[in-house]
Amino acid sequence: MIEVSLFGVLVGTLASGLSLVLLLIALGAAAYLGLTAFTAGLRLGAGRTAGSGAGTSLRALGARWSPRAGALASLVTLGFALVGLRVHDGGVASGWLFTVAVALTGSTAVGAWFGALALTGSRAVALLADRSSERRSRLSGARRVAVREIETKSALYLAGDDLRAEVEQADAALVQLGSALGTLEGIGAGLREKVGGAEGGRPDVALAAEHVALEDDVAHKIEIGRQIKAEAEVAVFRLRCQEPLRRLVRRRPRDATAGLAQAAADQNTLRAAIGRARPAVERFLDDAGRAREALTGIDSLRPSHMDPTSPVDPLARAAREVAAIEAAYTAVLRRVEVVALRLDADAGLRELASAAGALAPSARIANDDENELDQLLSEVSRADAALSVGVPNDLEARDVSEALARGAAALVRNDGRSLDDLMRTMKEIA
Repeated sequence: MIEVSLFGVLVGTLASGLSLVLLLIALGAAAYLGLTAFTAGLRLGAGRTAGSGAGTSLRALGARWSPRAGALASLVTLGFALVGLRVHDGGVASGWLFTVAVALTGSTAVGAWFGALALTGSRAVALLADRSSERRSRLSGARRVAVREIETKSALYLAGDDLRAEVEQADAALVQLGSALGTLEGIGAGLREKVGGAEGGRPDVALAAEHVALEDDVAHKIEIGRQIKAEAEVAVFRLRCQEPLRRLVRRRPRDATAGLAQAAADQNTLRAAIGRARPAVERFLDDAGRAREALTGIDSLRPSHMDPTSPVDPLARAAREVAAIEAAYTAVLRRVEVVALRLDADAGLRELASAAGALAPSARIANDDENELDQLLSEVSRADAALSVGVPNDLEARDVSEALARGAAALVRNDGRSLDDLMRTMKEIA
């Protein structure tokens, strides 16, 4: 009978020496399996320790320290077993021999599996770190894509490509309406020929009456179609005149001028705001000059039936509005320059003023600065008011294109009611 005790407490007995041998074989097999698993883990992860990143660092750390952790666990287990474990059958020599054998095989098994578990744990943590890094990378990439999309849309919005597309779409719809009107005029010409031929021979009275009625109906629709086309040409010309103005309003230096009022309390902040506002206003004035030049080339596209001297002429109105905006922001730019000069002069005076005699002049200078700033903010308010013009919105532009498309379809279908409704709609839009 072989007894197994731990720190003097009996924990089990072995029936014979064969049971001890089987125990030693089981512990050795466990140690072999642990070492095999640990070695395989090291080989499998050897190719993933290169590169950078938290996961790669954790894998390298695990590969470096898991063997040391296993060896430390084996030594601690061996010392613990030699101190507290006793396997004896009554003899002193055989008892120490059995104890050392069990301690060595057991500590080897514990160290091998502890190292394998440490390596597996480091790999699991590294995998979580990789997944987290990939998730952050995807989110960062999606955020960059979203920012680029916003910047692209903002650039396209400021460039006014959608406004030009609206005008082109309205032009295409107007061409389609003219084509449908031409087709209907061709039908009317054919009916007139048939009616004239029937009057020269022996006409069928019923058929001739039907032809005359149909000719009158088609002539009525042609007349309505021509009126619709005339009103549509006015509406499209109005869109064309307002397109440079609408693009100019989009590009106004809203943020730069808004910063002037927010920076009024501090001279350093005001100086920085002036430095941002001046180039922004100058760029806007350049845009206003280009809008004015664009309007000068539109007069050749005016429909022949429009009176250029009319007080509601859309081209003249757009030119007046651009001129008003340009004048307002020219005044803003001049006032910005005056405030900038005042700030520079104040800085020079403060450097030259003595500590004793600077109180009264400083108060007067501060009041002058305040007055100049108030005048600047008043100029900005007037410039913003000049931008509050009656430009057509996107809904009105879409209405023109949709109305023209409905007109072309109504002419093709010979739908008199739709043509009458459309005629009223086009008059309201134009």
